[in-house]
Amino acid sequence: MLKAVRTVAGKAHTAGVPAGVCLRSRGDGRLEMAATDGQTGVRLLSLPNTDGTEPGAAVLSASMFGDFIATLGPGSVECTASTRAPNMLEVSYMGGRGKAHFATFGDDPALFETYQAAADSNWAGKWSLPASVFRSAVGQVDYACNLSLGYALAGVRVILGGGEMRLVGLDNFRIATRTVSVSGDGEATFTVPVRAMAIAKQVLTGNGEVTIGLLSEAESPRVQLAGEGDAGTCVEVTTASITERYPDWQRFTSLPPLEARCDTGTVDLIAGIGRIEKVVRADGSVRFNWPAAGGGLALTGKEREAGSCETVLDADTIGEGNIAMGAGFLLQFLRTVESDRVSIGLVEAGSMVMGRISAVGLEHGEHLYVLAPRYVPD
Repeated sequence: MLKAVRTVAGKAHTAGVPAGVCLRSRGDGRLEMAATDGQTGVRLLSLPNTDGTEPGAAVLSASMFGDFIATLGPGSVECTASTRAPNMLEVSYMGGRGKAHFATFGDDPALFETYQAAADSNWAGKWSLPASVFRSAVGQVDYACNLSLGYALAGVRVILGGGEMRLVGLDNFRIATRTVSVSGDGEATFTVPVRAMAIAKQVLTGNGEVTIGLLSEAESPRVQLAGEGDAGTCVEVTTASITERYPDWQRFTSLPPLEARCDTGTVDLIAGIGRIEKVVRADGSVRFNWPAAGGGLALTGKEREAGSCETVLDADTIGEGNIAMGAGFLLQFLRTVESDRVSIGLVEAGSMVMGRISAVGLEHGEHLYVLAPRYVPD
């Protein structure tokens, strides 16, 4: 539980939000643990404790308490707060042979409210999908939200409706989208901070369902991602959505069928680009040219001082294509692809021709990647 909540604890960027973890012993014998960084909160609820506990709550230093608990071996831990020392929490371990005391942040009710998640009754819409599908889908788009590449809106766009969920990630150089099936009625579109999505992917480790809830009756709309964590814990990740206008990504993805394209094996393409990447510099380019002499797809990489590398892959080709794209960017996408084959084509975006790559033969939904070209001298 501590491992999950420490993904946000200690990273506060909002004044008045302590870098702590809230422990709450509930009357039903469950332990609740929560932390927040001011924008995203993680809350866990354990299985019922058959030994029984008394209600109580404390907020501790996430760093100190977490580091201490990590040093303990197997066995039980008993936490006790008493009126004799209201600002201290006693932790007993090793069957009572070891004890530690931790200062708390006080018992101000307003402080505990900082760690409260929104009640279920307030959510305006809910959708659900298998946890494994959710984790995979997030991993297929979140890498494309890269602040270091010059774009300020670090968020994953979520479009829900018609029994589908489409996730969109983008920066100045590429767009990655993934569509999967979901259960739930209604339509909604919002943007979740990419950090919150990454946290949810990390802590929602169970094999059950992940529920996506939207709270629209707030000044800053909030999103909750709920499901199972390790050891059967219930996990909730609640975050404020990004209200800025999302870029017009549809013009790159909602296009007629590509007139010039080639289909090739995913594993073969990863291997071919990987060989070229060993020759060209780390941020070098791969030129795609089809049809190659004798048919297929030709991959070429050149580095003036290092040398060059060329590979021809078996591919089904339509029309002619010639474009250079970043090797590292391509491999990031291809390593998230679930299908055996991908389709590579050219898409015209104003005066620029971009590379469009999509997974072929997916049973459900769509996995699409659009990447800006790289200038490579002939």
